Amino acid sequence: TLQPNKNFKLPLLDEVKYFTLLKADNSQLTVIDLAHSKQYPKSTVADIIHSYFKYVRDIYEARLKKFDPENSSAAIIKADIIDEALSARSFLIVDTLKDSTRTFNGGIRVTMARSQNENLPLQFDFPDYHRYSDFGTSVEIGRFTSNNSASPGSTILLIRTAIEVALQYPNVQDFYVHTSAVHARLYKMIGLIPSNIDIKDGLNYILRFTLED
Repeated sequence: TLQPNKNFKLPLLDEVKYFTLLKADNSQLTVIDLAHSKQYPKSTVADIIHSYFKYVRDIYEARLKKFDPENSSAAIIKADIIDEALSARSFLIVDTLKDSTRTFNGGIRVTMARSQNENLPLQFDFPDYHRYSDFGTSVEIGRFTSNNSASPGSTILLIRTAIEVALQYPNVQDFYVHTSAVHARLYKMIGLIPSNIDIKDGLNYILRFTLED
């Protein structure tokens, strides 16, 4: 367990498979390498993973029922299958109340594509999408949610921690975010300006950030 400050360094996930960061507001960040999640059945870590994905799924399902009710059930099943397939190269960061596994301030998943043979999550929705770099590792930030009562600082800390963990891995070239028009504006509001924006429609924006960004 660590107390984050401006100089703290994250543990290496090659050495520990999950860890917790205590925050000043009495909440905590838990960082979990999902590739090893099955090693912790019926544990606190397993409960956090299950509860968070259910939490995000419920939000996603409510949005689908509003905008695309006819296809919502099939889309949820597809999303669950993709989430399971991506777990071997993803990690999860969740912000919860201290010692809680089900009261979420927010969370974020980071998935790495280490070769052209590995798809980012967004490429399951857009199979023809070609990443900007054919070399190195591409990273997608997704399954991102933040409770309306959470502070802007908590949201920024989630993103910051996700980036710092991803950069533990070699040859990272690009970061991608698959989001909506509304949330694309939120990234800009907190100072994250993408190098490229691919607009599929009003609900599907793909933001690409370089290491310099």
